[in-house]
Amino acid sequence: PGGAHHTRKRRLRSGTKENMYTTSTQKHDWTFQSQSELDELRHETNKNYVNAHPHHPEYLTVEEELQVIQHYDRLLREFCCKFQPAMPKPVMGTACAYLKRCFIQNSVMDIHPDDFYLTCVYVACKIEEFNVSVDQFVGNVEFSERARVGEEVLSQELNLMQVLNFHLTIHNPFRPLEGLLIAVKRHGSLKDVEVLRKRADDFLFWSLATDVSLIYPPSKIALAGLQYSSLKNGVSLTKFLEDMFLESAGAERLKVTLEVVDKIVRQVKSLRPPDSRAVKSLLVKLDVCRNQELNPKSQIFKRKLEQQMEDDDERITEKRRKITEQEKDAEHKLLHD
Repeated sequence: PGGAHHTRKRRLRSGTKENMYTTSTQKHDWTFQSQSELDELRHETNKNYVNAHPHHPEYLTVEEELQVIQHYDRLLREFCCKFQPAMPKPVMGTACAYLKRCFIQNSVMDIHPDDFYLTCVYVACKIEEFNVSVDQFVGNVEFSERARVGEEVLSQELNLMQVLNFHLTIHNPFRPLEGLLIAVKRHGSLKDVEVLRKRADDFLFWSLATDVSLIYPPSKIALAGLQYSSLKNGVSLTKFLEDMFLESAGAERLKVTLEVVDKIVRQVKSLRPPDSRAVKSLLVKLDVCRNQELNPKSQIFKRKLEQQMEDDDERITEKRRKITEQEKDAEHKLLHD
């Protein structure tokens, strides 16, 4: 597969730190103007796959592809939540972002999410400096699956990074939320700030299953989580928001920000989990219409791999022959000069 080569003119970067969101690849290459832009890209990806494989008996629709991705997104988050030792939330956020990015310009019919979703978690552990060995990692799957998963995550690691264009740093909303909670506490308008944490954390967890991270900056998603929690807890943040924005940006900026926050809240609240029975039938359908050349279980893939190994052996043999001839020529010159 060709990877997510999203063409967009890069703005010149300022002298601020590279790891800031405003100068990041996340903002410049992986943040889209709207849900409509994302939908168009996904339709184009689906159409490109169909055109490239005209002889398949059937294909997944864009909507069906999304259901499959949502299914594996849920499996990924469940795996992260049960992981031992306990996994920091940014690792899960980063893994979810990788999975979403994989399937913007790659179809699930080309790259099966089952081959990639645990590798997304494994690479996220490294990037977020959550140090676990491969043995520790696979210790979190069924005993009978450990050898296969260990081999899979190691063999797919480079493939995943290539699909992501090696853009591996993810700016999650968890740290901005912590900053907002500290700011509310310092502001003094709320007696018990911790009352907001649980529902705000829940909101950010649910947001990982949606496209909001591909459209909005993490600071706005964090603010949406705080706003959602305040409404659920019957707490007003109006005074805090007014003081925070009116002091630095003005009333118009506050109004625009609250409109964005409202959109994020509505998008996250509209999330509906995929129907498990429907997904089961879609996975059967996917086995029929997926690209068999990229299916490690298919005979086509195995034959192609064997051919590559034979070609490699031939190249090595030829290289050795040439080296032997060169050594003989050198020896002959030494003896007769």
